[in-house]
Amino acid sequence: AVVSTQSTGEDTWIITNNKGTRVCVANDVVRATEKIGTATISDPETKQTVITREDMVLIVNEIDGRKTIQHSDGTLLGIEGEGGRSRVEMNGYAPIYFNRFSNSSFTTLHNGTRIVLEKHGEKGYVFIVQKPSGSTLKVQNGVITYHQGNIAYSLNCK
Repeated sequence: AVVSTQSTGEDTWIITNNKGTRVCVANDVVRATEKIGTATISDPETKQTVITREDMVLIVNEIDGRKTIQHSDGTLLGIEGEGGRSRVEMNGYAPIYFNRFSNSSFTTLHNGTRIVLEKHGEKGYVFIVQKPSGSTLKVQNGVITYHQGNIAYSLNCK
C-alpha cells in the first residue's frame, strides 16, 4: 500500500493509504478519520493503472511492480518492484535513494559530493561523506575518520 502523510500542526499527522483510508495521529493517539475519494483507471494494452486521489496524489502502477507517486506539492516517489529500491525527488533538492534490502540510502549533491547512510549490525549505522576530490569523512560507532590520499585522521567521540 502506498501511504502518504501530511502534517496539520504540531504533533498531528494525517496518514492516507492508496485507497483513501485515513487515520489522524495526534499526541500519540490514533483515530480513524473521513475517507477521501479515489478513482482508478486501467490501460488494457499496457496493464498500467492510475489512481487519482481527492488530496491531489497521483499513483501510477506498472505491470512489473514499479510505482510512481506524485504528491500535490510536487514530491515524486519512485518504488521499484517489491519495494527494495526507491527514490524521493523534489524540485530544488538533491534526490534521495533508498535500498531496503541493503539498509542504505544516499544522495549526490550538485557539486558531486555523495552522502551515504548504511546500517551495520542490529543497532549500528555508518554515515559517509565522499567529496569529488577523493576525501572521505566517516562516522561509525562514535569514531570520526577523515581520509585524503595517504592522510588519515581519527577522533574517538565515545
